[in-house]
Amino acid sequence: MVAADPRPGKTFMDVGCNKGNSAIKWMERWDMSGFWSAEKWEGKIWSHGAMPNSCSGDFGNFTAKVFKAVKTDGPGKPIGICVEPMKSTIDLLHSTIDSLGYGSTQFGDFRIVQAAVTDEQAAAREIGHFRDAEPGTEWFGLHNFIQSDVPLKTVDGIMAENGIEKIDILLVDTEGGDPAVLRGAAKTLKSVRYLEFEVHRDLQGSSWSATSLLSVVDELDKQGFECYWAGNNGQVLNIKQCWNDSFERGTWANAACVKRGDIWEGVLKKFELVKTLV
Repeated sequence: MVAADPRPGKTFMDVGCNKGNSAIKWMERWDMSGFWSAEKWEGKIWSHGAMPNSCSGDFGNFTAKVFKAVKTDGPGKPIGICVEPMKSTIDLLHSTIDSLGYGSTQFGDFRIVQAAVTDEQAAAREIGHFRDAEPGTEWFGLHNFIQSDVPLKTVDGIMAENGIEKIDILLVDTEGGDPAVLRGAAKTLKSVRYLEFEVHRDLQGSSWSATSLLSVVDELDKQGFECYWAGNNGQVLNIKQCWNDSFERGTWANAACVKRGDIWEGVLKKFELVKTLV
């Protein structure tokens, strides 16, 4: 994706960003200055007491070596918006930002928003409830045990609050709340070029438990997106073209969608697994 469009100045939003590791990696990919570093971020956030997970280790170093090799000069600074509801994790993010001198800088902006993201109807309540736990804990959503108050917002509302008119890349990982998040991003999705979200239809009481995958993919199709299963083997599979009713019974997977006609559509097609499921 970087090689196909190396122009700097991309804008990212990571909804359910947790420890911010992924958000910083996206920032670094299109950073011409060398200021944003996933390696430094991960080292600092672990030292501040973040809960460990399966995504730690050498992954950040490996990706940095890959995408730094294809950077080119040009104007523009990256903007990253990291949205996270859990207060303990929010405090962890702010302490890490302060330690590294990140935030609003001459090299771009990395903004932290505390909110549980949902659709407009739910967000009208203004305040919701979200469980607090050890900083960096990943497996809680809005459907989990109620413990602490947190602002309820939509993606469109966060965009307006931050004065941002377009998002290049939107990432959603909300432990079951992704369909509601997408419903609250109707305006934003008009500008989004690349979208990732988590399919978690096994979580009882969540937005996914009341929403079919096909309805989500159909709606994204109307908005100009081609959606794929993001495999862990370096390949993608077109969800609509290879549709099977068994997809509705799956427990957990990630989907990657790209706007048709965008240069990144050709990138995903290079990794497409052409296969008809029966």
